[in-house]
Amino acid sequence: MEVKDSFISGIAKQSFNIVSIQEEIKKKYYSTEGPEKAIMQLITRIKLCLTKKFPFDQNYRPQSLRLYPILIVYDINLTVPGIESLMNEWFKIEREKLTIQLEESGIIGFHINDLVILHIDGLIGLTEYIRAGKVKLENLINNHLCRRKSLLKVDKKTSFNELKSSVLDSYLSFNQYVVDFIRSIPSKERLMSPEFTDLRRN
Repeated sequence: MEVKDSFISGIAKQSFNIVSIQEEIKKKYYSTEGPEKAIMQLITRIKLCLTKKFPFDQNYRPQSLRLYPILIVYDINLTVPGIESLMNEWFKIEREKLTIQLEESGIIGFHINDLVILHIDGLIGLTEYIRAGKVKLENLINNHLCRRKSLLKVDKKTSFNELKSSVLDSYLSFNQYVVDFIRSIPSKERLMSPEFTDLRRN
């Protein structure tokens, strides 16, 4: 998991230019020049985990790991439809490089999921449900990724309009999936953090 508070600049957003916005995001979250950015930092941490470079945790088999790369962001603009898919394509490039490198070292059998993006507010909204054991973050991620995969599944009976609709629906970010999940919980069953409960009492 990586937490990033970088924001897309106002100039890039107001340009309404897809290329400019993409370059801005790439510069702040994926640049392979200079200090590591979010995606490369995730890849580095995954590599450290799979090569058992964390001295405080050695009691596991890398071959049995199932990894969930999560990018926590402060900029809500990074959760709009399509951004997660864009950043995931960059992540896949680096994941493939890492997988080949690890296989050459004899490390196989692990599974690295696709990248998901979650806004800090979405994480806060989920915290009490995770703490209460009512939901597991990995299950939500699995459901989100399975949904995307099924939407992109094409067969001979799929019409162009159906395909177009499915592709557009697949752009839904994990953050939106989480928001929809929380909204689907009946109001009487919703949980709030103790901090908010104390505010209501006061």
